Amino acid sequence: MGEPGSGKTTLAEEFIFANADDERRPMLYLTTLSEPLDKVIKYLQQFRFFDAERMGRTVRYDSLGDRAGGERRRRAASQAQGRDQGRCRRRSL
Repeated sequence: MGEPGSGKTTLAEEFIFANADDERRPMLYLTTLSEPLDKVIKYLQQFRFFDAERMGRTVRYDSLGDRAGGERRRRAASQAQGRDQGRCRRRSL
């Protein structure tokens, strides 16, 4: 927990790179943000701990954001089926 910009993500990234030394047991970073990998790499390149050679081998990234968003849309569409569209209201989140 911490304020935005306090270094939580940077600390996690540094931990991952410091411990990513075995291709048989790669470090996996899961994010809920739907940031493209090239943007993540561009951000990481400013840090000394970043090692491009480890990307995809001992350090792997995956985004849960796209999957979660797709699941939310499917669930909402499923719930909306069969309802009287005149009674449904669209709410902003």
